[in-house]
Amino acid sequence: MSLPLFFNDGELIPQSFLLLDDDTAKHIVQVLRMGIGERLILTNGCGIAAEATITDATKKKCTVQITSITKHSQRTPKLHLAVAFTKNTARNEWLLEKATELGASSIIPIIATRTERERIRYDRWKNILIAAMM
Repeated sequence: MSLPLFFNDGELIPQSFLLLDDDTAKHIVQVLRMGIGERLILTNGCGIAAEATITDATKKKCTVQITSITKHSQRTPKLHLAVAFTKNTARNEWLLEKATELGASSIIPIIATRTERERIRYDRWKNILIAAMM
């Protein structure tokens, strides 16, 4: 059985202790019911995966110790997607998800003569990209 994978945008250093953010900690402890001594994998989305062991688990806090680090090489050739987004939010979010799943290295929003969408919800899009990456 594979270990559960979680995103952490902090620095992943071998043998260090890391306090996970509240949402991730809650998911690990309350939803998955993982306890002290269980293992998981953390990634920062930049090609680094760290295997970690839970050292402290309470309702809203979870501390892990990173035991090993694996660095994955980048794919070649890299895929870059430049897109003019539309008014249809669901379609834009679907495009972000599928492009990430297919391995796009970057997604560049452009403004064309017929672009209908000028405001971007970066926080929402970041969450979609993280979920698609995992």
